[in-house]
This record gives sequence, structure tokens and C-alpha cells, in this order.
Amino acid sequence: MQFHHLLDYCVKQMGAGAQLKLQQINQGALNQNYSLKIDNRRYLVKQFIGNKWLPTKRKDLYTLQTRLSAAGLAAQPLHLSDNQKTYIEQWIEFEPLALNDSDPEPAIELLATSLHHIHKSKVEADILDLPKHFEKYLKYIKDPQRAWKKQAAKHIQVWQDYVSRYHFDFVLCHNDLHLQHIDPHGKIYFDWEYAGKGCRFFDLLTCILTNELNHEHSQLLIRRYIEIGDIHREEVLQRIKILQAIVIFLHQLWWQANETQAQKSASKQK
Repeated sequence: MQFHHLLDYCVKQMGAGAQLKLQQINQGALNQNYSLKIDNRRYLVKQFIGNKWLPTKRKDLYTLQTRLSAAGLAAQPLHLSDNQKTYIEQWIEFEPLALNDSDPEPAIELLATSLHHIHKSKVEADILDLPKHFEKYLKYIKDPQRAWKKQAAKHIQVWQDYVSRYHFDFVLCHNDLHLQHIDPHGKIYFDWEYAGKGCRFFDLLTCILTNELNHEHSQLLIRRYIEIGDIHREEVLQRIKILQAIVIFLHQLWWQANETQAQKSASKQK
């Protein structure tokens, strides 16, 4: 949707005003984000540019975010277009906390408490089907020797064994909890596109990768998560040892699929 068409569409949904301003604020792999101001009202607008990587349909995500908002965990969703390409939600002003290498504890503490806050929530969500998620990525990468598929098959078997053995580890998970996605004061979280019911320790490891934590900071986060949740340390380390290779492989698969699609798009534009 072109910029002026997007503005017209948003005004029709949210109401006209004397002063209008639509400003792009950033772009990710899945969407373009805008700040929409109508007089003294402000909204976050997302223009979705892809959904290949999402484990959940956007309509279902909208329903989930409505539940999350009611529980005080997310901004209130206000509109999703019929074609599911334009989304509007409540604007929440906040200043994200950055990781300071000389004093990492405030950021690590925020990540640990945020993970625990999300994981103890009673919000109902669909279980994420990780094997189907793998298959979704595999469709978009070049794999002539079937090397990726062979690795995926091994990880899927380990994962299925884990699910059977540790099904009680499954809770609401964010699965993309970057510091940029946390309001440090209101304890509201953003960008729930990968959310669902999943393994809490998978979410913990994903948080480490997403924030690019080094070994020292990773160990600090794991230790604080264990302390806050009052969980048996050896059991957590055992789970992490099983899941670590799966989480790393999933991220590698995501980047490979994303890179392949970016190359195809660049070739078409030439």
C-alpha cells in the first residue's frame, strides 16, 4: 500500500482530525512500522510486507494480543484489515533499556524478570508446532544436498522426545524478547509475532540469541532466571543442554531462508 493510501486507510479506521501525520519509524523482516498522529491521538501502525516466517496466522495473533492486552502484557490491538496486511494498535511511549557492558546487571535483570513474568501468565495460547516451523523455513532455502533437511530431521526427533518427557515445561512464550521489545517501567511487551505456548527454556535460549549476549551475560541471565523462578539449577542446565543446538539451528535456518529470499528479491529488481 502506498504511503498516502495507507494514511487515508488509517484515517478511515481511526477517525479524521485537523492535524494528521504518518511517519515511518523502522522496518523489519516482516513489517514496516509507522507512527500515526491524529490531533492529540497517536497509534502504532504496522504494514506487513511478509508472513513466510510466522508460525501463527495474523488473525490468530490479533486474538492472542487481545488476550495479552487484557492481562496487561501487551498494547491494545485496535484494527486488522480484512487482507491482514495493515494493523493498528495503541501507542505506548517508552524508552528501552540498553545493555551496558560495564554494568550489564540492570538489563540482564530486566530480561530475567520479563521472561518470568510472561512465563507465569495464565493467558491461553496455541502450542507452537516446531517441526512445521522448520518445514516452513526449509521451503525457502537452497538445499541440493539435503544437508539442512537432514539436520532438521535430527533436531525434530530430539525435540519430539523432549516434548514427550518435559511437557510440563510448556508455558506462554514470547520467542523474540529483545530489550527493544520491553517497556522497562510498565512491564508491557511488544512484537508478539512469534508468541505461543512453548518451552520456557527454549524461550530463555532464544532471548540469549536475540540479544546477542556473550557467555558471561548468558550465564548471568540463566542464573537470575533460575533464582527468580526458584527452579532446580541442575534440571535447568540439563534442559538447556538438550535444547541449545535446536535453538541455534532454528536461528541459522531463519537467517538462511531470509537471505535466500533477499537474494531472490534483489535479482528481480535488476
